[in-house]
Amino acid sequence: MLLRVILGLLVTRFVVVLALFEVADITPIHQEGYCALYGSCGKKSLFGSELPCASNVEAVEPSMKELDLLKEICGWDNVDKVCCNENQLVDLKSNLQKVNPLISSCPACKENFYQFFCHFTCSSNQSLFVNVTETMISPITQKEIVTELDEFVNDDYVSGFFNSCKNIKFSASNGYAMDLIGGGAKTYKEFLKFLGDEKPLLGGSPFQINYKYENDGIEDNTISPINFTSYACNDTDYKCACSDCQNSCPVLPAASVHKHCTVGIMPCFSFSIIMIYIALISGGLAFYLKRNSKKYLFANPLLVTDELGTADDDDDDDDVNFLNDGSAVLSSYALNDYLESCFCKLGLYCALYPATIIATSLIIVTALSSLMFLIKLEKNPINLWVSSDAESFKQKQMFDKNFGPFYRSEQVFIVDDSPNNDNNAGSILDNYSTLKWWFEKENEIKNLAYTNNRTGTITTLDDICFRPMEDSSCVIESFTQYFQGDINLFPESQYKQKLKNCIDSPVNCLPDFQQPLKKELLFGGYEDDDALTSKAIVITFVINNSNEEDSDYMENVSNWEKILEDYLLNLQNITLNDNSKNIRLSFNTEISLEKELNKSTNTDIKIIVISYLVMFAYASLALGGTITFFNVQTLITTKFSLGLIGIFVVLLSVTSSAGLCALFGVKSTLIIAEVIPFLILAIGVDNIYLITHELQRFNKNASDNYESIPERIAKTLGKIGPSIMISSLSQFACFMLATFVSMPAVKNFAKYSAGAVVINTALQLTAFVSLLSLDQKRTENNRLDCFPCVKADGRIALPSENRNGTDTILSRSIIPELLENNKNTSGNFLTKFIKNYYAPFILQKKAKKFILGIFFIWFGTSLTLLPGIKFGLDQRIALPNDSYLIDYFNDVYRYLNVGPPVYFVVDDLNVTSRENQQKICGKFPSCNEFSLLNVLEEETKRPNSSFIIEPPSSWLDDFLLWLNPELDQCCKFKKNTNETEFCSPSSPTRLCEVCYANHQYDFVTMDGFPEGSDFIKFFQQWINSNSDGECPLGGKAPYSHAIKFNSNDSNAMSSYFRTSHKPLRSQDDFIEAYRSSLKLIDELVKLTGIEKLFSYSPFYIFFVQYETIVKLTFTLIAVALFIILLISSTLLGSIRISGLLVSTVIFILTDIAGIMSLWNISLNAVSLVNLIICIGLAVEFCTHIARGYTFQDRTLISPESQAESKINDTQSIRAFNTLINIGGSVFSGITMTKFIGILVLYFTRSKIFEIYYFRMWFSLVIVSSLHSLIFLPVLLSYFGGEGYCFSENTSFVGTDLLDRLAAYENENSYDSD
Repeated sequence: MLLRVILGLLVTRFVVVLALFEVADITPIHQEGYCALYGSCGKKSLFGSELPCASNVEAVEPSMKELDLLKEICGWDNVDKVCCNENQLVDLKSNLQKVNPLISSCPACKENFYQFFCHFTCSSNQSLFVNVTETMISPITQKEIVTELDEFVNDDYVSGFFNSCKNIKFSASNGYAMDLIGGGAKTYKEFLKFLGDEKPLLGGSPFQINYKYENDGIEDNTISPINFTSYACNDTDYKCACSDCQNSCPVLPAASVHKHCTVGIMPCFSFSIIMIYIALISGGLAFYLKRNSKKYLFANPLLVTDELGTADDDDDDDDVNFLNDGSAVLSSYALNDYLESCFCKLGLYCALYPATIIATSLIIVTALSSLMFLIKLEKNPINLWVSSDAESFKQKQMFDKNFGPFYRSEQVFIVDDSPNNDNNAGSILDNYSTLKWWFEKENEIKNLAYTNNRTGTITTLDDICFRPMEDSSCVIESFTQYFQGDINLFPESQYKQKLKNCIDSPVNCLPDFQQPLKKELLFGGYEDDDALTSKAIVITFVINNSNEEDSDYMENVSNWEKILEDYLLNLQNITLNDNSKNIRLSFNTEISLEKELNKSTNTDIKIIVISYLVMFAYASLALGGTITFFNVQTLITTKFSLGLIGIFVVLLSVTSSAGLCALFGVKSTLIIAEVIPFLILAIGVDNIYLITHELQRFNKNASDNYESIPERIAKTLGKIGPSIMISSLSQFACFMLATFVSMPAVKNFAKYSAGAVVINTALQLTAFVSLLSLDQKRTENNRLDCFPCVKADGRIALPSENRNGTDTILSRSIIPELLENNKNTSGNFLTKFIKNYYAPFILQKKAKKFILGIFFIWFGTSLTLLPGIKFGLDQRIALPNDSYLIDYFNDVYRYLNVGPPVYFVVDDLNVTSRENQQKICGKFPSCNEFSLLNVLEEETKRPNSSFIIEPPSSWLDDFLLWLNPELDQCCKFKKNTNETEFCSPSSPTRLCEVCYANHQYDFVTMDGFPEGSDFIKFFQQWINSNSDGECPLGGKAPYSHAIKFNSNDSNAMSSYFRTSHKPLRSQDDFIEAYRSSLKLIDELVKLTGIEKLFSYSPFYIFFVQYETIVKLTFTLIAVALFIILLISSTLLGSIRISGLLVSTVIFILTDIAGIMSLWNISLNAVSLVNLIICIGLAVEFCTHIARGYTFQDRTLISPESQAESKINDTQSIRAFNTLINIGGSVFSGITMTKFIGILVLYFTRSKIFEIYYFRMWFSLVIVSSLHSLIFLPVLLSYFGGEGYCFSENTSFVGTDLLDRLAAYENENSYDSD
């Protein structure tokens, strides 16, 4: 009973009385030289302590033995009279020695403590400040014993006494000695009240002492309050170390607190953007007014002079005639010609040999997909979010290896759910039935058992819980443990008072595992530091963990946790349905998070299936054009089979990429399995539309140009292939760039996606093209969609003559009905709308200026919003919307009043040398001024910057104090063994001698402290010593896992010094706590000279990314944009147009970032990768427009075209033609496919899907479509410059292709049946 016994040292009362008298009769004399108590007269009961006698007599002359004891204990010389005898002095010495381990590190406190009780017990003027008020007859001795008295004290004296002791640390409990010697007192009155309250059965005062304070007034003028010199903790003669005395501490460098620059409430960056925009708008307006005033001057005939000349109004007549514009001189671009030629050949080959292409593709993708069985799924959150090469990962590995993994915890919140909870009225502790109910449930949890059918073992909480010592009980942090979990010790009539007493002084209500339970651990939501107003109760079961995840022990632990989870889920449902209790229960077990995340994955499979079905429906309808119901031609022109094939191609690319990555050992994750199908669906289907729509445009002119299906397929791929190549290369580059993110989950996601993009593009440019040619052949042969063996009735048009006048495949025309139907497709309707209304409207001069103004203002507004983007990834977001863990995490942020532990790890340091000991220690005056413990101690004084609040534990200080020869119950040798054998705790005192009795032990200078082999010898004994009432400094319980010797150097060791963060209630708090720890480590390394030093907390590893994420984000985006600029300028042949393309992408990204700020999308590794993906997708939106502007047919830039568009300048004509030819495909084939595919994500049960995928990608679709279809064409019409014409490959097929086609004709013919 460690701490209970410690309390026995606090107050010693050594006199006896025989009867009750009136106050004035018990101590009638209050004058110098008189006692109020003397000697011991008996006990209250058989198990009580000896009580003093009420003896108001003259002080007596001490014997020589008593003088020796007075000198040894109190340091008194030349004492004439005393009020204590030898027995009292022996008891006083014994009890004061018990308190030594707690206060000996602070000489001032120790001196004050000793003198306070020496004067109370032995002062010859005792009657001046002691007045006995109650006595009784001892049932044992039948003598009168004192049961209550008043002690009068001077406020300044006892205040100085309290102040000298209040900051002494007790490292073993990561707390303060005042928690034990003063019940956690915050003032000197609370301190003395704790000392004076009667607690005989708890080792405290055996009788009641009521302290009376001089400042409160004393009516009896014969009373003279005790008033001696109290020493301050920084007193020259009794100076305490920094860890125990603030005034002895060094002054640390000023904390570097990161402050955000603001102008009022606005970030400086946002303010700067606004000022720049105001300046630009003002400058532009001034220029416009000046220009127009000058034009008015010239236009006014009354103001025209010969010198000024005539007005030149060129504002409305500044159109450039395309014939005189250098940009109208069209030429081809060699690289583009080459690419078009290559794609034409590829298209022709795919159309001529579809069976070969399709079979080859199927063989390859089947082989790759079959490798999926090699996939290894990574579920460990650590391995998902932190690279194995990261320093933080290595530090965690080192910590787990040397000190063991962090404990598993099962935590429960019981929250007041009454209607008035939100109004801060009432407390969960007001309802005794709720508290009684939890006593019962907690005992049921203790009895939960798991039976392992394989091994036959039965596992209960007792088998797996953490115990401070081998023979102690399980650590259960619960208010019930104030009463040892026994409801009988918690009667309803007194429950609030008992609970208050325990909350105020946890040391008086120690649980079976003998560690004080502070209110911060057990209660939440209370006001004004009053735990009785708590809105929530917190219960934590601490479970031992293991590095061996596959061991039988961990199997049993996990299965017991499953049983606990089921039990608590049932209990949660009961509380929800029982309105009479008005409580809500939330909880978390160690297995809960992974299980809930998996549940989210399993349910979102439905969303994936629905997304693919919706996309299939849209693809089938949109690819086939307008459907006319009850028309047989509808069954021919629909594209259900082609749409299904397109979706199937996307699926094959995903499975093939998964197999390929599995082959190379790239692990998959649950989020990869969920996200990539959506992503590739959104990316991959676009190309299907572009290819199909381009073929439809060629089909419209096929009969006039006598072009066969292979010719049209070749031209289609030749024209659209380079555009697909640009977008696919950009997307691939962006995904590959994302592989440089160190986070494994993100890196692997990028690898899977990059592979899927490449395979998907390859399949679409080969297998899909072959299938498209077959589908076109089916259509022109009047065969039904989905049932190609069935041919519809109707005649096929007569063949036209070919170039040689013969009837061949080259000259066969398309069915007139199909041609007519093709002219009425939705694509044509959209094209007509764009041509007749949309394009002319946005390319008007006034409209263009207005559009640019709107988009530039949007861009500026988004820039001002950038500082509002938050950081972090809340655990609640990764969970399904209906997960029970959401309530738990909400309660953690709201009610948990303790922060995560933090360990400062010193690695590979030889602590056996005095120099290194002084770099660490904090309990001795000769420790370095800026030692590790001294600096950490000071940092706890500024938690707003350091984020740590608890005093650090120090095994080194406790070990060296354990050797103090004054603590004669700690380190002991067996006599006559030449200091080679230590005494065990049970060894009789007569057979032992104090270890350092014959050694130098200088507390101030540390001279004589062990070094080298002596250090190791004593250390090995200390680390195996238990703490007990006689010596609470044993190292086994608190430090057995805190120290690890280096196997290569017996003197070097790794060890940690534990403290804790302040309560962290948001992602910002966690990020700042980690950031502050890094700053603190830099400071410690610099001040202490300890090089191998790092901080560790279980949550750090998840927040490493935020130290570099801003820099990494801008770096990756910049590199991605540079790559896109390089690819596009190479393939487009125009740096100017490529620059406009990249500028548009920058606008898109900035606007998405602004939406992130408004839509609460935090920046983290997930959103960072999404931003990189957004670059690739934004390029896909814009690249087709940019290439459509760059490359056009010669006939499009003609007088007829110019007249038709009613636009005179060539750049606007090119933009006009681009919108007509490409705009419809971008809208229907890119915007709508992504919009439909992503819209389904809105219905997901996972918040992480909704926020980081639906919100970001939905924003991307809207923003990118607006920029690509409005902003970019207008931008090109102003600054696009010159372009090129398509090569002959896209106008007619070259001679070599015609020859190959003719050869094919001789061998094959169409089925005309």
